[in-house]
Amino acid sequence: MALLSQLRGRVKIALMALLFLLPLITIYWLVIILNWEINAKFYHGQRINPPQKVTITSLVDTQSHLVHQQLEGKWGLLLLDDDQCQSYVCRQRLQILATMAKGLGAKLNTLLLLKKAPADGKHLQRLEQNYPDIKLIREQRGNNVQLFAQLAQLYPQHKTGLYMLDPYQNLMMYYNNNVSNQGIHADTHYFMQEPEPIH
Repeated sequence: MALLSQLRGRVKIALMALLFLLPLITIYWLVIILNWEINAKFYHGQRINPPQKVTITSLVDTQSHLVHQQLEGKWGLLLLDDDQCQSYVCRQRLQILATMAKGLGAKLNTLLLLKKAPADGKHLQRLEQNYPDIKLIREQRGNNVQLFAQLAQLYPQHKTGLYMLDPYQNLMMYYNNNVSNQGIHADTHYFMQEPEPIH
């Protein structure tokens, strides 16, 4: 009986020790083995990992102005559209780009990448007039084709959407048309370490 009591006592001690060590073992397995971040950020878009370098050298806007010097060393949002930005979703994206461009000023560059040249020249003029803070980039202009070709090669399934560009010309995030404008707004402020304005 005494031996059985000792055995039961040791089993209880072993179980208590296991219950104490189990959380520590779990944390070690998640953090060290799986490289899991305890304070992982929830992103609203798709994280591009590793970031992809793109070429912006000799990028020109619709007025043939070089824009790559303005992009270097700054964050950027690149809105890609293959329908001359005539859809409702694209117009909504333009609205938030315009708002963020004014709010963050010189710290953020915003670009509209048009894969098709507007058949109506007035349509292009209206875009430029309505969104003066957004640079319009057409695929057929100058060396712009190189950037469009890189995007098509890296992400052939992305016909439209929004890309986030870091100050070193790396694509970091992709947002499809289902991501809310509020989510894009929150992610941009997070990456730029800028406080979000209080609404």
